[in-house]
Amino acid sequence: MMLAGQGYDRQDFVFATRLGRILDRTNVAQRWNTALRRTGVTMKARFYDTRHSHATTLLNNGVDIALVSKRLGHKSIQTTLSHYAFLLPETDQKMAETMEQAVANAARRATAWAARLRSSSRARSAGMGGPRLRICWLAHSRCDTLEPS
Repeated sequence: MMLAGQGYDRQDFVFATRLGRILDRTNVAQRWNTALRRTGVTMKARFYDTRHSHATTLLNNGVDIALVSKRLGHKSIQTTLSHYAFLLPETDQKMAETMEQAVANAARRATAWAARLRSSSRARSAGMGGPRLRICWLAHSRCDTLEPS
């Protein structure tokens, strides 16, 4: 900017030429390849690949998929998911742990409920068995009724 002085065309690009204009794609690719060679990177990596690295890093560090999608300029979160969901094994693990914890908590509550019913002499002497616990399994579209033994 200082070199061009008044001739600098301020358009607020993140990266711009010395005159403030948009960078030519070919020049960016050439400079990128030169930088890779100078740093000793031997694998083929396009400048565009940094976009995918950026998105993957954000997602693997817990940034919400909707925010990453917006940052990438995707029209839909589905676009982002179709490109990056397979890169998120941590997310699958986190979901599995969440479900495991939820099922364990429900089992503890059901066990405590059944113990309270078994110890209730009034329910046993009346022959009613007390109220029933109804558990619905949404994934299987069925409900089970548990009664104290």
